[in-house]
Amino acid sequence: MYEQSAKWNMFYRELEPAKRREMFDELQMTEPDDGANEYRKRLLEARYTDPKEPEREVDHFLWQCLNLPYLYKSAKLMSFGSKKEVKKVLDALCAGEAKEYGESGEKAFYWEMRNAAGRYFSTCGGRNYRRKFFGLLSASEEEQVLQTCKDAWEMSCGIARRVGLEDEMKVFCQAVRDEYTTVDDGAAARFEEYDKEHTKK
Repeated sequence: MYEQSAKWNMFYRELEPAKRREMFDELQMTEPDDGANEYRKRLLEARYTDPKEPEREVDHFLWQCLNLPYLYKSAKLMSFGSKKEVKKVLDALCAGEAKEYGESGEKAFYWEMRNAAGRYFSTCGGRNYRRKFFGLLSASEEEQVLQTCKDAWEMSCGIARRVGLEDEMKVFCQAVRDEYTTVDDGAAARFEEYDKEHTKK
């Protein structure tokens, strides 16, 4: 459904912002425009530009990947307020703008969200990820694997269902889920099992 050329695949697999900007500039000149390059540029600018300090490197989309699991937890107590907050997240991700570019826009949004999720998952390991007991102890490798799955589910299917925005978040959820399945050989089955267990609740 979201197939693209090998060169665009390389662009969306690259995680470093500066390198991605260089690749995008080149791809605009060497690859046919499917009608969504203007939107791709918009996504890059919204993601990596700090209006107050344009020279400072930021990743606003990565921040939203961190933010959504917290919104999932708070939504249990304040569902209405959380729904408004999730809508703000979607605006920050330029999700609604994808429709202006048709299928090409949806594809561009899907792959940019996969890239953001991929950058998030690349941080889900090491001694500092999900430390326990007020940060004094490192989580075990098994605990980190389960926590990454939990994060992936809460930032996608979990929050979308909890605040009733499944239609609005459909492409985003698919992107996060598809990217998570690349984490390791058991990721797809793990996500599916976690989804089944928590859909009942």
